[in-house]
Amino acid sequence: MTGSKRAAPVLLADGGRYPLRLTLGALAEIETALALDGLKALPARLTEPGAGDLIVILTALMRAGGASEPDPAAMALDPGETARLIADAFEASAR
Repeated sequence: MTGSKRAAPVLLADGGRYPLRLTLGALAEIETALALDGLKALPARLTEPGAGDLIVILTALMRAGGASEPDPAAMALDPGETARLIADAFEASAR
């Protein structure tokens, strides 16, 4: 694969730095955890995600970024900022 990729967004929480990466493995994890009928259903689900959706997606992105046992549900996170970082991770993977 050629071309330059944008740097992965980084979640700063609870004194840690967590790169967020969208990989095929993360997509499979998200698809399964959200019980989606294929990846085509993901954009519709992301238009109005619930808190549980954000936790599932963030966990997969954190794991793909190298976190061994991420637990974003236990972190003090701003929902709007979290959603923006998730969107940034998806955008970074498309470049």
